[in-house]
Amino acid sequence: AGGNADRVTFAGSYNISPAISPDGKTLAYISRLDGGAFRLHVLDLASGTATAVTDTNDDESPSFAPNGKLIIYASRSQGRDVLMTTTLDGRIKAKLLSTGADVREPVWGPFNR
Repeated sequence: AGGNADRVTFAGSYNISPAISPDGKTLAYISRLDGGAFRLHVLDLASGTATAVTDTNDDESPSFAPNGKLIIYASRSQGRDVLMTTTLDGRIKAKLLSTGADVREPVWGPFNR
C-alpha cells in the first residue's frame, strides 16, 4: 500500500538479496563481512537480531522453502558453484547433488500444484 522504506540491516558493509519468509517473520539476506566474505544471514524482524548461519565465503541468492523451515542458497565448494540448504538456525546444512554443472540462482518450486 506504499509508505516509506525502513532500513532493517545494519551489520556488514554490504547487504544484498533479501528474501522474506512465508510467515513474514524472518528476512534472509547476504552480508559482506570484514575481509570480504559473503555469508547468509537471517534477521528476526520482531527483535531485530541478525545471525550468520553459514561460515562459507561466497554465498548468494537465498530463497525460503514454501513451509519456511529451510533456506536454499548458492555457494562455492571445492572450486565449484553448488546449491546448499540450511535450517534457519544454521545447525543443519546440506549440499544438494548436481550433475557436475555449476549452478546458481536457486528458487523453490513448483508452486500452486
